This record gives sequence, structure tokens and C-alpha cells, in this order.
Amino acid sequence: VTITPSSSSNKILVLTSVAFGIPQGSHGGFRVMRDSTPIDCGTSIGSRMEAIASFYGYNHNEYDMEKYGSNFLDAPGDTNAHTYKLQAHTALNTNYTMYINRQANDSNNAERGRAATTITVMEIAGGVL
Repeated sequence: VTITPSSSSNKILVLTSVAFGIPQGSHGGFRVMRDSTPIDCGTSIGSRMEAIASFYGYNHNEYDMEKYGSNFLDAPGDTNAHTYKLQAHTALNTNYTMYINRQANDSNNAERGRAATTITVMEIAGGVL
């Protein structure tokens, strides 16, 4: 989603919620991006990625669906248009799979669910927060 702050002193409140399913054994995580810059996450050290959440699929199975959320007050410091997005990654093995908005087992029966992933941005006037 793209937003253009009306003042360089204004901040952007970024609210995210991601639903996902993974098969047992998959690893990965999520991060929030402003344009090409990771925000709302720690620093990458070694081969570890910046993330708002990471998961290890040992305790997951194909019937689980989880939902992670974050809120972050970003201060881009300009009046340029900025695009915010969620970025997912799987780790260690390119054969790992992550399913957004559903379980890994997506067979058509009443035991399966579907969810929604959202990202909302709001401009906050400078000096308010």
C-alpha cells in the first residue's frame, strides 16, 4: 500500500496482520518493508534476516494456521510517496513452503479455514505522538 505524507514531520502508523500455514519442518519469517528498507525489525547479523516474526515448523503440522501481527510508528522524514508491504521468507531450504491465508492442508472440508492478511497505514500529524 502506498501513502504520501503531507509533512516531513508526520509519521506513518503501519498495522500488519498475516495468516499462514506451513507443513511440519518448514522454517521462515516475516518482515515489513518501506520501499526497499526493512522496518519494525531487528538488525541482520550473519545469515539471520531482519524479521518481525520467525517460525520453526517442528511443532506445526499441515492443519495449523497461525496469525502474526505488528504495529509500528514509522518516521520517513519526507513528503515522498512510500510503499509499505509485508515480505515473507522461508529459510534453509528452497523446498520449504508457506501458504498465505490458509493451512498447508487445504482439502475441501469443514475442518479447514481461510483467513485474511492485511496491511493498513495511517498518517499521524507531527507532534501528536
